[in-house]
Amino acid sequence: MPWGKQKGSPGCLGKKDDGKIVSVEAYSGYRGNERPLAFTVGEKRLSVRRILERRRTPDLDEFRVEAEDGGLYRIAWDRTRDLWVLR
Repeated sequence: MPWGKQKGSPGCLGKKDDGKIVSVEAYSGYRGNERPLAFTVGEKRLSVRRILERRRTPDLDEFRVEAEDGGLYRIAWDRTRDLWVLR
């Protein structure tokens, strides 16, 4: 499936500084922030039902996920700024 705009997503992937900074609960195995488990949008906490796609670029770990509300979201961990962004 392409990385275009999806239902429930506020935008599509673009420059690394695009997107809204969000709070993410992530699994950390042999490296930090390995994959998202849940994230907060506004006041609503959403569990990640499944990871549909993931990408690793020099600066970002990008994930397309299905959340418990059935929506598809794109979230990315910006390793250079050490923060999570909802796209």
